[in-house]
Amino acid sequence: MIKLEFVGNKPIISPKGVTFAQHKHDKFEFIEPAIHILAMCLELNEDHPTEKIDPNETFGQERILETLLKANPDFMKTYEKSMESHKNHLDEEIEAVDETNLSQEDKEAYRNNYKFMK
Repeated sequence: MIKLEFVGNKPIISPKGVTFAQHKHDKFEFIEPAIHILAMCLELNEDHPTEKIDPNETFGQERILETLLKANPDFMKTYEKSMESHKNHLDEEIEAVDETNLSQEDKEAYRNNYKFMK
């Protein structure tokens, strides 16, 4: 089961270490409002042509995942493919370190920083 939570700012990986981008609006902040709209759209039909969003209602993690699965029953497969793609991307970044003009020591540090974040 996936867990939805804000994990912090985007990591920036370099041979010198891992830093984090300055705060900007994270996509995580928009998940709940987007799910409210999606849930509303899923409720609309011929028998129920209008729906209202209650701004005081909060959607917890379970309700968010429930709504996503209702809208897309294959959501977990899509999520798993996305995670696998991201891991493959990190593996490619690790391999690309060898093509840089860094010293062997810096290359090893760079690779280790990627592995740590993976």
